[in-house]
Amino acid sequence: MREVKPKRGSGDGIFLHIVVMAWVFVISLAVLNFTGFVPYYIDGTPSNAVKAEAAKRDAELKKQEEERKKQEESNNIASQPVILPMQLEIPSVGKILPVSNPNTTDIDALDRELLTSVVRYPGSGTLGKDGNMFIFGHSTAYKTVRNPMFKAFNDLKDLEEGNVIKLISNGREYVYAVSGKKHEKASNVTVEFGTEPGVKRLTLSTCDSFGAKSDRWIITADFVGSYATDSQE
Repeated sequence: MREVKPKRGSGDGIFLHIVVMAWVFVISLAVLNFTGFVPYYIDGTPSNAVKAEAAKRDAELKKQEEERKKQEESNNIASQPVILPMQLEIPSVGKILPVSNPNTTDIDALDRELLTSVVRYPGSGTLGKDGNMFIFGHSTAYKTVRNPMFKAFNDLKDLEEGNVIKLISNGREYVYAVSGKKHEKASNVTVEFGTEPGVKRLTLSTCDSFGAKSDRWIITADFVGSYATDSQE
C-alpha cells in the first residue's frame, strides 16, 4: 500500500513569514535604538535626537532669559538719577575741597574751574554707578601763592594704600580706599572711564594747568560703600 504524506499547509508558510518579519523588526529596532533614532513613544525613553533637540531648546530659552535680565539691569541703571560729587574729603591729609562738575571739556573753561575747586572731568564716572570717576586739581611747589586752590592736591604724594577718600553729595558720603599711587609724565597718563561690571573706582590727579605737560601724581581708589552723613542719620 502506497504511503501518503500530508501536504504542508499554507498556514505553515504564513507562520514562518511572521517569525522572519518579527526578527527583522526586532533587529531593525535594535539598530535604530543604538543609533538614537527610536522615538521615545516606542521604548518609553527619548532618543538621542529628541534629547539633543530638547537641550538646544533649553539653551536657547536660557540665552533669551539672560538677555532679558541684562536688558532689565541696563534699563534700571539708565533710569537711576545721576549723582555728582559736591565735596571731596581726604582725612589723612586734612583736605576738604569743593568739587565742580562742568559740562564742557574746553581747556580754558576747565582751567577757570580749577581756580575755585577741584574738577570732575566730564564724561567720567558718577556716584553710585559702575565706572571710573576722574577728579583733578592744582598742585604747586610755590609757597607764596595766595589762592589755596593752587595747592588743592599738593598732598596726594603723601597718601598711602588704604587711606580713605570721601565724596559728599545729597546727604551721603561715598567712601573709597586708596589702592595705588604713581608719579608719571603727563604724556604717559591715560585714564579709562569705564571699568568691568560691578566696579566703581576713583582716580585723582595733580596738574599745574589742565593740559600742561608737567609730571603728575596719580592716585587710584576703590569704592568701599556709601553712608548717610551725620546730619542725615
